Amino acid sequence: MVQVATKWSTAQVYLYGAHVAHFKKHDEAPLLFLSQRSSFEIGKPIRGGIPVIFPWFGQAQGKPGMHGCVRTTP
Repeated sequence: MVQVATKWSTAQVYLYGAHVAHFKKHDEAPLLFLSQRSSFEIGKPIRGGIPVIFPWFGQAQGKPGMHGCVRTTP
């Protein structure tokens, strides 16, 4: 995970799936959350936050994974 901090806000981005897991402006409540059901296992997507959805949205017929293969790729 990469943590980003500016004078205005903080963020956490997991390299697994390029997933934005946390974003918060200073002195404000967090804008994102992660599900307690996130397992952080290879091959399973992170639940919550902002996932990268690529190259398709939803379940594509004949393709593995919901919302594309990027969500489960380091």
